[in-house]
Amino acid sequence: FTARSNGVRSAPFYVLMGAKMPSILVELGYLSNKGDAGYLKNDRYLERLADGIVEGIVSYKKRLERSVS
Repeated sequence: FTARSNGVRSAPFYVLMGAKMPSILVELGYLSNKGDAGYLKNDRYLERLADGIVEGIVSYKKRLERSVS
């Protein structure tokens, strides 16, 4: 599978407003898009997405830890 990142964007998303902690909103695809819907039904693809999210969170945590110490 090839996945491409659309980068990091920020906006005042309603679901994140008022959060008192670091928070993210992850958009993995659109069920209304036939190509995306096909990928989102595939366990291997979902596993790759999950691994990428974990890598991002771990990377963020490490950066925080370095800035505090």
